[in-house]
Amino acid sequence: MLPLAEAVTKVIGRANHFAGLAKNIAKTSLPPRLVPVAQAFVEDLTPDGFSDFQIAYGLAFLLAKEGSKKSWRIVEAFAERAIEAAKGDTVVNPAELFARYLPKSPLREKLARIEEERVSVSEAHALGKKLKLPVDDGWSATIWIGKGIPNGWFGAMQDAPQLHLVLEPANKPDWKMDARGKNGDGIYSNWGGEITQDDFGLPKLARLEDVPTWIPLAGKKLKVAFSIDDASIKVGRKKKAADPIRKWLRG
Repeated sequence: MLPLAEAVTKVIGRANHFAGLAKNIAKTSLPPRLVPVAQAFVEDLTPDGFSDFQIAYGLAFLLAKEGSKKSWRIVEAFAERAIEAAKGDTVVNPAELFARYLPKSPLREKLARIEEERVSVSEAHALGKKLKLPVDDGWSATIWIGKGIPNGWFGAMQDAPQLHLVLEPANKPDWKMDARGKNGDGIYSNWGGEITQDDFGLPKLARLEDVPTWIPLAGKKLKVAFSIDDASIKVGRKKKAADPIRKWLRG
């Protein structure tokens, strides 16, 4: 095995997500003889979604950990390319990843400010502020709505159409709405106002703030009266946060 590939393997290990990758990075350092090789590799690299994220980000984080001026210059340039390449991507958010996992540095602080600004203008963040939700930073909510008490899942045993709304201010997109018909038949998928599939011909939903008025319209199309009173609303362990969300959903 090539020395660089061996080092990358140690970093990646069995990590299949960034949190696992970060733990491996904390336990791994690049041998000095491999630093120039890693620098040359990352200097020419543009990440392509999740297909090579562990190699790309793993080596970038290890170079930052190594800490030389040349390594930091390469890491900063890589971060700029990664952020540019991910514009509009709803899965990968390089600014958030670098802000979270880079060693303390001006670059990390810069990207953290970018992330704070992005989250502060998200629709889910604005809703949380409007409703004065008793939550901390990084909160999320998952909401299931059915004709009575919802199943809390989509599938063959589903006895009526259901809606699933997810609020995640720090994510891209920051809200998602999904629907399935009886027995899980048919798919409606809305990622922050972008419809990726609609088998039902549901009314337009472009903004999170329109969800309360959209729900009964969607119910009419799906021929079901959705019950907000019976909706399952979970905001982490913050049970009190469910009440203002339920009130908002009632319109």
